[in-house]
Amino acid sequence: RNRWSYLTMSQLGIFPPYNSYCTLFINDEPKGIYLLVEKPQSASATLKSPYMIRRGEQNGIDNEYVRTSSKEEIKHYRRQFRSLYDVNSMKANALYAHLRNVLNINEYFTWVGFNYLIKNGDYADELFLYINPDTKLFEVMAWDYDDILKEYPHEGKRARNSMLRNKMLFSLEDDLDMTIAADEFVYSKYLISLKEVLQKVDSTVLATTAQTVLDELEILSNDPLNCKATMYLDRDQFNIENASFDINRCMKYLRNRRTIILDGLRHIQLPKN
Repeated sequence: RNRWSYLTMSQLGIFPPYNSYCTLFINDEPKGIYLLVEKPQSASATLKSPYMIRRGEQNGIDNEYVRTSSKEEIKHYRRQFRSLYDVNSMKANALYAHLRNVLNINEYFTWVGFNYLIKNGDYADELFLYINPDTKLFEVMAWDYDDILKEYPHEGKRARNSMLRNKMLFSLEDDLDMTIAADEFVYSKYLISLKEVLQKVDSTVLATTAQTVLDELEILSNDPLNCKATMYLDRDQFNIENASFDINRCMKYLRNRRTIILDGLRHIQLPKN
């Protein structure tokens, strides 16, 4: 599911760290099929980003990854991130303009919308934001999709259900997402991005990305040692038939969910190219 999510996010224009299936060997003994994922701090270096954060709980910064020697520049980027939550009484156009001046808002909307589609149970504090060296705006790096297709988010369920029950965001754990959901003008902009996500992630994309995952797994599982060795990771032998059943079931669910959400967005008009 991680691999499928990374492939799909890449098609949506969200930067994913390098990821690939591999087989792990310890002392020349195969230990199973793993997904190798580049660490975000390494990926930010590839992007030549001077500054990246991992968003923490309560609007905080969990970790900083700095590639500049300027203390003033670091302080500036910290203030830039924190300004996402210092919106005071901003509303409508003023609020939207403020957010656009801090981060690539359409990209962030795309990320939130994709998480809504796939019902990602844990994403609010799994976000890496890096400074684009050209635009000086924060941009999103996709990370950690091993908890999708959940009935409820791990956090933010109470806030969503008690205050903004009908909004099309899966979690309202983070105050930025709460701000987006609460302001009708900003929320209307988000809905446009959500509809664009659904149009891009159509039945063809769902089918081709799922098949890519299965093809990669099938190649590795042709060696029975790889399948047997996964007992050390999952306690069960890897079985390509089970994997195929699982991912096809997931894609069927997402096709149906996509249709339902699109029906709820039928009043949203997309901008003409």
